[in-house]
Amino acid sequence: MRLSGKVAVVTGGAAGLERAIAARFACEGALVVAADTNEVAGAALIEELRKRGSEAVFVRTDVSDEGSVKQLILRRWIVTSGSMYW
Repeated sequence: MRLSGKVAVVTGGAAGLERAIAARFACEGALVVAADTNEVAGAALIEELRKRGSEAVFVRTDVSDEGSVKQLILRRWIVTSGSMYW
């Protein structure tokens, strides 16, 4: 697992190519933070990754909104500090 101990933040991670990227990062051992506006698809992705034994969280994020991105980054720091509060 090449990415064990790493955190991968994937914007647009709930669907399409970005979903595949998130799944690959999880397969390689990364804790995946999927950031997207599509909460339904995001929840489905996280459920799928967790069933495979991966660590993953979804954060509703609109990358066109600065405040939303700031919240994503703050949550990412919480994850890397060893505690996950979502």
